[in-house]
Amino acid sequence: MKPHMKYIPLSLLLFFVLSCVEPGGKISFNNNKEVIRSLFEAYNNHDWATVAGCYADSTLFLDASLGDSAIYQTQEATIKRYQALHQKYPDMKAEIKDIYSDGNHVIVEFVAVGTARNSQMKLAQCAVFTLKDGKIVENNTYFERK
Repeated sequence: MKPHMKYIPLSLLLFFVLSCVEPGGKISFNNNKEVIRSLFEAYNNHDWATVAGCYADSTLFLDASLGDSAIYQTQEATIKRYQALHQKYPDMKAEIKDIYSDGNHVIVEFVAVGTARNSQMKLAQCAVFTLKDGKIVENNTYFERK
């Protein structure tokens, strides 16, 4: 091995460690994308307590299904909302098409599918999540209203 080659692994290790340093010098192994993956997994398993646990105690939602304005919801209200949706679509699932993460924001492109009264629903959506301390503090979900 050439003498300079022994520095390559050390350089790579240093690069990966430094890429995890936030402004101000804090090391962060950002797990926001994993929080959102856990949210979708719990949603697909109809585990509403785990879904709600991914959210902060009070989360700002912008979602056409909740009205035209952003509203704050508690974890308890979030559970009730998903339980009501589950009553309407007992087999509902969300199929992630792509997921992007940058800092405190995670964007998910997904398709919601389910059956209500023998009618299949399939709705492409995009959700922008803002996280703080590993919890969702804002959820903006966009889809075409029909």
